[in-house]
Amino acid sequence: MMSLISRILLLSISLCAVGAIGSAVWGQEHDRIAAYSQLARDADETDKTSRVMRTAAELTFPSVVHIETTMHKPRTPGGSPEGIRQVTSQRIEEIGTGFVVDIDDSFWVMTNRHVVDPATSEAIRLLLNDRRQLTPKRILVNNEFDIAVIEIVETDVISAKLGDSSAVQHADRVLVIGSPFGLRGSITSGIISATNRRNVPKGDHPIPLLDMLQTDASINPGNSGGPLVNLRGEIIGVISAIASGSGTNEGVGFAIPINDAIRIAENLVRYGEVHRPYLGIELSSDLTEQERAAIGTARQVGVKITAVTPDSPAAVAGLHVGDLILKYNDVEVEDDSHLVRMIARDNIGAQPVLSMIRFRETLTVTPKLTARKSQ
Repeated sequence: MMSLISRILLLSISLCAVGAIGSAVWGQEHDRIAAYSQLARDADETDKTSRVMRTAAELTFPSVVHIETTMHKPRTPGGSPEGIRQVTSQRIEEIGTGFVVDIDDSFWVMTNRHVVDPATSEAIRLLLNDRRQLTPKRILVNNEFDIAVIEIVETDVISAKLGDSSAVQHADRVLVIGSPFGLRGSITSGIISATNRRNVPKGDHPIPLLDMLQTDASINPGNSGGPLVNLRGEIIGVISAIASGSGTNEGVGFAIPINDAIRIAENLVRYGEVHRPYLGIELSSDLTEQERAAIGTARQVGVKITAVTPDSPAAVAGLHVGDLILKYNDVEVEDDSHLVRMIARDNIGAQPVLSMIRFRETLTVTPKLTARKSQ
């Protein structure tokens, strides 16, 4: 039998063990409380960003328009987020997005041309986020830049606040608001993946003659024409296309910079068409070894003039077939597409400085750009 002393020692050891376990449990709970307190402090910092994003979205929502278009002209779906289509009695229902803008004291809904063309105003349904339906009066479209504006009857609407797309930089945080798969008022977020993107994958409609903003924010059918928004609640782009093998989001979306989009919209409203600068040359980026040697670099830069239109600004300025253009207003010309887009974004009447090589001699020419009507 166990002696009295042994029993006392065993009881003491047991009590110590229980105390140790209790202490450990209390210590874990204390650690959890401390961890929750730290998490709350960290979440407060994160919540600041969430509040900024929430406010930016809430300020933009009243200007966003859900667009439903009934069209009679079938088109084959491609790699653009242009909408949801359902064939019913040989009619196609297309869903997209737009936003209200104020141009010359009248209200218009800006969107992509491919969302509404070739429908008439009677075949378009415009719905605000508060479920009010807008009444379209007329539609103006431009093919080259994939922009459309729809004049509306209502005046008790809120126009969107527009930002400066020239100030957009890589990794800027952005929001996309629209109707992916018809789900009105959906928000996705991401960053600016790239600016001045020209080699945009082509879907079933022409890619706008513009340098595009690229984003990884989720974009799907139904987002076309909707706003790309910065964290100040300013629209900096018009969603236009996605690069996708499936026709849905793969994290590579594109938007027309708002500076270009509003300029095109203003042209449509004021003149019924878009006037863009015209130089009057044909170009090639395929240079011979001798031409590369004349440029003096192995880098793939510069373009060659292959044709000059008679009586064009280029002809008047004395540009010749075979001239190698290296810079446009001190911006190095990467290829023919790059130069075409720089001309398209310039002002009518501008006199850009072209840095060139002719017969291995360097020279500068300053043609005066005239207006060319876009389609």
